[in-house]
Order: sequence, then structure tokens, then C-alpha cells
Amino acid sequence: MMSALALVGAAPAVAAGERYVIAGTVNTPDGTGAFVPLDGVEASVSFTEPGSSGSRYSTTSVADGTFEFTSVGNSFPAGGYTVEFALEGYCTVSVPAVIVDQNVTLAPVTLFPLMVPGTVTISGDPVVGTVLTASTSACR
Repeated sequence: MMSALALVGAAPAVAAGERYVIAGTVNTPDGTGAFVPLDGVEASVSFTEPGSSGSRYSTTSVADGTFEFTSVGNSFPAGGYTVEFALEGYCTVSVPAVIVDQNVTLAPVTLFPLMVPGTVTISGDPVVGTVLTASTSACR
């Protein structure tokens, strides 16, 4: 099942044992236009389970770029979640995941190095004597 609209939030109550896996792959561009697996990426999900003050599950991608939330304490009841992917030197990416009644495999997630050319946004009135402000962004 592909990911769809989702927000970090409270997980709905489900019968005991009805927990599901979120899995997928993480990659990065290699400079030639191809994408290569990225290991060492922390994938994390923060949410509140019924009767809990909050939970944060995390896992790390392995050499082939795959990650999987699998252990009993690291799986999820049905609901909407946001999975955040972070690795030093790369832009952080957040991806929605919706669990209905089965395990979810996300579409491949791409992390771009922070050195990727970004964008510049200029704001203010373009009038002689006024100050313009430039904001930069290195992440897509």
C-alpha cells in the first residue's frame, strides 16, 4: 500500500495484537543521475498511543538502504503517521504513512546532500532606498 495523507497524531484504539509494520528504502543521488542506497539514516515516528504520554520509535537504514519498523514494541496500530528521515550532512525529509489494516511499504525516499544548490527568495518593496531581504534554502 502506498502512503497517503497523514499527520502525526493520536493512534486510534485497536484490538490487542493488531499492529503493523512500516518499511521502505532510502536513497541519494550519486552525481550521475542515478540513485544509490543510503545506509545509516535514522527513520523515526513520534505519536501518542492511548493511555501513553507519547512514543518515539526509530530504526536505521542498512547497507542496501532498507529500513523497517518490525519489533512488537516498534510497530503501529492503524492510523496516520509521519516518518522523519535524518542523516548528518543531508536534508531531513518527512513522509506521511497511513496504516489501514495491513503493513505499509513507503515509496522510495530520497535524501539530498546539504551541498545541493538551493533557492534564494527575495522579499521587500523593490524601491530605491528600501531594504530587501534574501532567504536561502539548501533543501528541496
